[in-house]
Amino acid sequence: MQALIFIEAHGKIATWSRISAGLGMTSEIVATGGHMCRFPDSLYPLGIRISRGQAIDTTRTPRQSVEHRIRQALRSRGDETEILIATDDDAEGDVIALDVIRVIVDEDPLLIERCLRVRPRAITRDNVARAIEEARAGHGGLDDLVSRAVAGRTRALTDRWMGATFSRMARAGCGRVRAGILGSALCWEKSPDLARELPETGEITLQARSGAGGLPFTARIGLHGQVPEALAAVARRYAGRLVPGHVNPMRSAGAAVAPRFENIAPFNTGDAIAYAGRFHGVGPKAAMAGLQSAYMNGRISYPRTDNRTLSEAAAAQVTQAARACNLRDVDMAHADRHRHVPRQDGRTTHEAIYPTPRMTRDALEHFRDLVRRPAPRVGTRTDDEVEDLMVMLVARRAFEALRPSGRAPGVFHPRPDSDLSTEERAALQDLDWFRPDGPAVPWGRSSTTGLRIWPMSSVMVDGMMIEEIGRPSTWASHADQIEQSGQLEVPSPGALPRPTPAGRRILKALPRGIWSPAACRMIEETMSRQAPSEDVGTDITQRMRARIDTWFAAITPEVRTALVEQLKSEADGRSRAPSEVVSAVRPEDVDPTLSAISEETPEPALPEMSG
Repeated sequence: MQALIFIEAHGKIATWSRISAGLGMTSEIVATGGHMCRFPDSLYPLGIRISRGQAIDTTRTPRQSVEHRIRQALRSRGDETEILIATDDDAEGDVIALDVIRVIVDEDPLLIERCLRVRPRAITRDNVARAIEEARAGHGGLDDLVSRAVAGRTRALTDRWMGATFSRMARAGCGRVRAGILGSALCWEKSPDLARELPETGEITLQARSGAGGLPFTARIGLHGQVPEALAAVARRYAGRLVPGHVNPMRSAGAAVAPRFENIAPFNTGDAIAYAGRFHGVGPKAAMAGLQSAYMNGRISYPRTDNRTLSEAAAAQVTQAARACNLRDVDMAHADRHRHVPRQDGRTTHEAIYPTPRMTRDALEHFRDLVRRPAPRVGTRTDDEVEDLMVMLVARRAFEALRPSGRAPGVFHPRPDSDLSTEERAALQDLDWFRPDGPAVPWGRSSTTGLRIWPMSSVMVDGMMIEEIGRPSTWASHADQIEQSGQLEVPSPGALPRPTPAGRRILKALPRGIWSPAACRMIEETMSRQAPSEDVGTDITQRMRARIDTWFAAITPEVRTALVEQLKSEADGRSRAPSEVVSAVRPEDVDPTLSAISEETPEPALPEMSG
């Protein structure tokens, strides 16, 4: 069979060539290199027009080199060639797919009959073959292509508009997500009750011997901005050693207490990035690049997801990979607790990340060695080493999720002759102590006594996941940007990040209604689903306008005024940019993916700022 395959990244060409050849295809593969259509490199002039009944991103134009490459490939194809549009199965991928389809139809409308929208969960032979068959059975998978692309197009226009507006007001690169991050940090500092929950800033782990023999018991205290000094002092003094005392297994009426079930979930994108930073010293951008590279090489499933669930098919792949590593207790019987049910109004329906190793001898031996060997030490790593690390972390967590897991509780008893103070003894006795119940994993777990503080970037990724600010594809970039910006600081080890004077200056310059992470979340959710007034039979720009109308009606009047003023300023032609300070602000400075009237909704009160 002959095939013309359109993908996003040039780095995926080799993998797609190998897979298509293995499926008996004679294929030509064309990469768009990201978005086919882009906004200008600067936010100014804004270049969008919002009129009643329309939402037009007037400066969003095709990249001529990419369009030429697509047309040339179409003209040189054979008459029986099948056209596969295999861009990523996410909002950005759907936008690119629609842009490619429009070029194809413009070249020859009859070619639409030969097009398939292919959505593999992972770039492996089996997944690609399954996705092609699903597309053929679904009449090409093109029926909902426009509907899927509305969210991405609306987001790009919205974030460009907000980025230009807030950057002008703050005299610094600042978009919707940056405002939400700074606002979240202010809430953590001033009004933590307004946050959904506080991100984890570190941990204290304490280990003590078992009074009945066998494995030691462990207590873990997650830190959320406060460090309990008594426990921290013990962790520092006995780092890497057993705490003086013992833990007796808990008993009730002469019988041992049944172990408590431990539900270990597979990683989503943020979990994997945060874990790599916490325990292996890998920054968010490097960790995300490692995940992406592993996906492109067919080693893991799609890596940009906010879910921690697995379908039956995915669980079967995890079990197969575990068997290759001689892990016999990883079993499909435990898959139900992670069953994947797409959320009706969720932003992604992708499953958790799981391993998809190639089943060749060399690849399996390397994979088995990665999973079972001790974790590499923190230090400088090559790109290949980071990719291996991320594959290892993803695989181990997926295997742990499908194992029988329980924790047996115990009670701590301090040693009478120890140096523990009265306060330290009381604190240790108040903790929940557990030890694993069941077979141990070959790689063990980092549970030795110690006090560990997480990097700020990992804390911010955790915070963005909690507040649902940003998207899985941008968490790493936003975390890196905010860490490098100097707009947040950690006042003491284990404390929550808070705005610096520069961050506070930006917040003061912005409308208070955009400080709230709830506002950022509302806008994202509104753009991601069909609006009540949206007519699915109309042009995509009118559907975009319906979603913009929805979130515009729900924001506070001061935010509306600021956004309208930006449009008026451009319409009046008063200046190309509001000031020299922000004239060089680029779309990616406010949102990494941009390189590409109802009743008021009440919002919670926001904290006052002083100084």
